[in-house]
This record gives sequence, C-alpha cells and structure tokens, in this order.
Amino acid sequence: MSTIHIPPTPAGLRLTSWLSVFNSPSNTETALLEFHQQSFLPPNEFANKSTTNELALRSRTGGFDPLEIITSEPTKISVLLQQKSDGERWGTVTVEVESQEPYYIIRFLIQRQGLEGEGGPGEEESSTAKQTESVG
Repeated sequence: MSTIHIPPTPAGLRLTSWLSVFNSPSNTETALLEFHQQSFLPPNEFANKSTTNELALRSRTGGFDPLEIITSEPTKISVLLQQKSDGERWGTVTVEVESQEPYYIIRFLIQRQGLEGEGGPGEEESSTAKQTESVG
C-alpha cells in the first residue's frame, strides 16, 4: 500500500494531524478530545460525543490510511480512506477550515462509502464544530 501525499495546506495539515491522533492505538479518548478542543472552532460542545464515536470507529476499522485525494483546496480537502484492519475501501473524510489563522475546523465529515443519505446507525460517523451530526 503506497501512502499518498496530503498537501501541506491548512486543511491538509488538519487532516494529517487528525489521522495521526486517530490512528495511534496508544491514544485515548483524552488525546482525541484534546485534538478536538485545539482544532475545532470554539465552542465545541460536541467534542465528547465525537471522540467517543471516533474511538468506536477506530476499534471497528483499525484506523485509516488515506488512499486517494478526491478534492484539495487550501481550506477544504476530501480523501478516500482505506481501513487498516483489512485494506477495504471504507469511505471518505472531508475537512474544511477557516480561511484565516488559526484555521479552526468548521466542517468535519467522515462518511461510509456508498451510504450517502442512508445514515444508518454505525454506518456514518461525523462531527462538526457548529452542530452535531454524529451517528453511532
């Protein structure tokens, strides 16, 4: 499996940071919560639920490898993900950040491939800085 290069744009850097925290088996809910508190537009009242859902997702998938960049702009990036547990194509992650420093995340969506609009429990995981969209 070759690793793709995620561009060092504000959105790309936030995505790279999230993948690092999300994929580390030694990171606890505290580490993910800290990432959310530092990276998302405050106040992030949904951080606790989001981190719980993300840990459950990591447990099911073994983490993610970025497989292909779908779109890349300075403030928005979407990437196709492959789960580490079995190499299956899983879905996408989209990260959108503010246009100025400190580039807080304003939209963060993790979506299971092929399930757009179905939104079944456990099939789509997402969180945003402005509202909760978490399902799990």
